[in-house]
Amino acid sequence: MEFRRLRLEELEDWFTHLVSVFALGSSKGGREYFLRHWENDPWKNLEDIFVAVEAGQILSTVRIMPRRIFLAGEEVTMGGIGEVSTKLEWRGTGLSSRLLQMAVEEMERRGIQFSMLFASLTGFYARLGWRELHSRWKVVEVPEEHSRLDRIRPFSLQTDLASIREIYDHYARNFNGPVVRDTEDYWKKWVMGELKNWWVIEDITQQIIAYFGIELEKDELRVKEFGTYPTTTAELFDRAVSVLAHLVGPKVRRIKFDAAIYSRLKVIAWEDNPYKMYRLVTPFTLGEWRITNNQELLTLLSQGEGSNGKSGCLFWAVDAF
Repeated sequence: MEFRRLRLEELEDWFTHLVSVFALGSSKGGREYFLRHWENDPWKNLEDIFVAVEAGQILSTVRIMPRRIFLAGEEVTMGGIGEVSTKLEWRGTGLSSRLLQMAVEEMERRGIQFSMLFASLTGFYARLGWRELHSRWKVVEVPEEHSRLDRIRPFSLQTDLASIREIYDHYARNFNGPVVRDTEDYWKKWVMGELKNWWVIEDITQQIIAYFGIELEKDELRVKEFGTYPTTTAELFDRAVSVLAHLVGPKVRRIKFDAAIYSRLKVIAWEDNPYKMYRLVTPFTLGEWRITNNQELLTLLSQGEGSNGKSGCLFWAVDAF
């Protein structure tokens, strides 16, 4: 049994392994889903893919996805963990655990400050040092009456990208956890590849002041991403999302969005947004914060939670790995 990094000539076999283990349906595109997450990642590196191989067959794999994250208004390094998968007949033999330990050691070697992953098997990752941090969704009814908002239109990649990149940078810095998106390549390939339905809001001078990324699911409009300038009034989100709900379809009855977004719309339900797990890799100092263990990391990530209806922790779904 070999435990090592993936080789270039094994890349196609790696995709085949992922599809066979995850057995994703058409909703995520199967092979296309994993191919997209590889080709659209500007920071991809074969050195970040660890595999267990026997007789030329990939049995298990783990991938590090290096990112930078906004935390307390600063940028810190994060190692996203994805593509954790072991063939059914080899599960329970410790292959994933060993590869995850290799990934942690690699992140330690690079001085990466913490790691993040998405998991349904939280107990497994907890034994290896990751800890859960829950967030919530707000669910509101679509208001029957809404203020008219004439300047809301579909996003244009050719003309609007620079504006929403600037807005994102301003807005994301107010929270703990958003990915630093400082390359146009990441925006054009990863962000726009993961979500197709984007809208912008303009002021009377036709300057873009906010944007939305949305999905429609039956009678529900889901706000997958939102951004605006810090000086914009809090009411803008409520007005704009109400107009948008009426605009995109007459069947929309509910709106769901991350609890981190400040809103005065009446909440009819709260839904857990679980599965995010974090692990400190390299102790670090950030202003007055000295982070030496997982609990201190989670406390910092959650800083601001519950203040004026806001949550300090935010991670947009389009950045998920």
